Amino acid sequence: ASPKKVIAGENGRAAKLEVQNMKLGEPDASGRRRPLPIEGDIDIIDIDSVISAIGQGCNPEGLNELSLTKKGTILADEATFMTNVEGVFAAGDATNKGANIAIQAIGDAKKAVDVMDSYMNGAMIPFKEKYHVERDDLTESDFADREKADRGTMSHLSPETRKTNVEEIMKGFTPEEAVRDASRCLECGCHDFFECKLFTYANEYDVEPEKFMGEVHHREQKDEHPFILKNADKCILCGQCVRICDEIMGITALGLVNRGFETIVKPTLEQPLVSSGCISCGQCVSVCPTGSLQEKLLINKSVPVQAEITQGICSYCSMGCQLDVETKGKMLYRVLPVNNNPVDGGLLCVKGKFGYDYHNTDRTLAPMIKINGKLVEAKWKEALLLTTEAIKDLQSRYGKDALALLVSDHMTNEEIHTIKTFAKDSLGTENIASLSAKPNGLKDVFGKNASPSTMEEMSSSDLILFIGSDISDTHTTMGVKMRKAAKNGSKLVLITDKPTRLDDSADMAVQVKNDLAFLREIAHAVMKRISAAPRTEGFEAFKASLETWAPSDSALKIAELYFKAKKPVIVFDEARTTLETARLIAGLAAASGHVGKAREGILALKPASNSQGLADQGIRDASTIKAMIASGTIKGLISFGEDLSGLDLESLEFIMQSGFNAENAHSKTDVFLPASASFETSGSFTNTERRVQFFEKAVDSKTGYENWQVVSEMAAMLGTPLSFTGTLNIFESLRLANPDYISINGRGFWSDGSGDSLYLEKFATESGKAILFPAEDGKLFEAYETKYVLEKAFEEYLEKESLK
Repeated sequence: ASPKKVIAGENGRAAKLEVQNMKLGEPDASGRRRPLPIEGDIDIIDIDSVISAIGQGCNPEGLNELSLTKKGTILADEATFMTNVEGVFAAGDATNKGANIAIQAIGDAKKAVDVMDSYMNGAMIPFKEKYHVERDDLTESDFADREKADRGTMSHLSPETRKTNVEEIMKGFTPEEAVRDASRCLECGCHDFFECKLFTYANEYDVEPEKFMGEVHHREQKDEHPFILKNADKCILCGQCVRICDEIMGITALGLVNRGFETIVKPTLEQPLVSSGCISCGQCVSVCPTGSLQEKLLINKSVPVQAEITQGICSYCSMGCQLDVETKGKMLYRVLPVNNNPVDGGLLCVKGKFGYDYHNTDRTLAPMIKINGKLVEAKWKEALLLTTEAIKDLQSRYGKDALALLVSDHMTNEEIHTIKTFAKDSLGTENIASLSAKPNGLKDVFGKNASPSTMEEMSSSDLILFIGSDISDTHTTMGVKMRKAAKNGSKLVLITDKPTRLDDSADMAVQVKNDLAFLREIAHAVMKRISAAPRTEGFEAFKASLETWAPSDSALKIAELYFKAKKPVIVFDEARTTLETARLIAGLAAASGHVGKAREGILALKPASNSQGLADQGIRDASTIKAMIASGTIKGLISFGEDLSGLDLESLEFIMQSGFNAENAHSKTDVFLPASASFETSGSFTNTERRVQFFEKAVDSKTGYENWQVVSEMAAMLGTPLSFTGTLNIFESLRLANPDYISINGRGFWSDGSGDSLYLEKFATESGKAILFPAEDGKLFEAYETKYVLEKAFEEYLEKESLK
């Protein structure tokens, strides 16, 4: 409607407004639809005041030195924003074409300040608009998958109230209303805006795509993959996704279909990606130089942001793959692989790439205490006080050893050391163990629960003998390393319980139901070729125990390969092998002389992110504590990160349990303390090859406490405060208390500096003896005294090395 006439009342004041109703006509040359009057359609509106706001202009008074346009606005260069007066810049509504919407003036100012900054630094750089691809063909149907949400209505004062005061009319949104209204926005734009190489190069080389404009694809983008978004129209057909999926991962889930302009990257047999054999490793997303393949971000509203990056370590398996953790404020945004790092070579599996969502999902963030048989939310001080009072009560009635502590192998080295110090100094007990730990075959044979070999040595060996299940499922990046080694000339032999995705890369792939029996057949065949083994105890008994195991043809072939290999490495999955199997593997390597030297030996894959760190700090398996609970000796249990489900804890009088979700707490738990995630603390993990890797805190703990701080608070409440002030301080204490870590004073790796052999091999070569176990029963063969001598010699060796 267009105002035509103001009609005055009897008192001479404005009383009515005559308006002409309008309609939009056809677009003019500028594309604007001009309003046209509807003949005879006039309304009369009752009014009591009129505010005239029909435009604005520039008042140049006092700006006599500046040149003006014909419209009376300030003349300023469109690229530099400088006026005709050197050093005087102008931007916004008072310049050139005149007034526009407010955001235009703000945008001009943002551009101008960069130019002014360059001018002040001696070389003025004019503003140049970056080239962006824009689309004007989008319709409502393109957003059919989005929920329509009406604009929120802001509460305001009623007309009756307004008449009596000059208060602000609109009351504003509550925080919840503001978030809800902001969430309606579709947030247009490519999620790869800050990473897209095509965008970077297009602007660096001043592209002019309109010169080559032609047919444009508009392909349907539907796909049900849980982690990956595809947009074929952004694909530049570089083929990197196809190559990494085939040549590195060995999956072949993607391929190039059709030819010429119609070429497109599609999943196998043109199925949905989720049905193509894709293992969701995300490598295709990592190498895609444009936004053609992107992560489905695991946040409520997926938007591109300029994120901060901190160094992290994957907390799932024992590989210790390195991460770039992207955060924005308090939000964990996404996780990316770290290129060319020595552990994983820039690769991640589905857990490392997309498994960080546990940090953002619903976790228990407040302590819980049991009242009337149910866990209810409580304050931190209340929960910690209840725990420490229960500790004092139990120890006063039953003695210090009435308490036991359990610690998970997912905890950091620093958290484990803090808990161990708490047990010793605050509780005065050595009843500390882990449900995750178990008796170790390598320790029985070599005196150390640690792999003698490294991943680098495995990759350069001439034979890899793998024993376990499908490594592509359990330790995906290790499987990639083994595939790469096979391509580079290493022979690869697999002994598994079922066919695996690595079988196609293997020289031999054998499926057996009983790997222990099959290994005894192999060991029998190898022992027939060996007369004696230096640096071993019990060799003859070990050899005699294998006499009855007649080898099959497959066992004979594998034995021949292993015996003739110059640098073989045995890789096995500890979580899927028995104690006897691990002892046999160690005995086979020791007796055949294939351990204690560079690029040959054994690599044991640990089950969890810090299983090795747990073992290094002497945390034993929980069999003794379970027996003490069953006998009634232990009356209270303090558990950090352990899963207590399935344990019979009815005899206990008090249980404190920490974890991520109180719903998973044991039914007998009296206090539940929420645990912080690895992204919420700094510290270190020791991976399966004994590499100690440090990582940084990416975001503050959602619970308000880091795990080590919770333990420290408990110690202070018991009157025995710990001296720790931070994770670096804790690691220094750990380093001084543990001979294995004494030489680590930075981002360490237990190494002699050469990169070829580590101290365990060096020790075994110079002065050690391996203890062999008869294959029949797996019992120690008259070697207790030898084992003691071995450990003492080992301690002396470490002391000598540290003095150097």
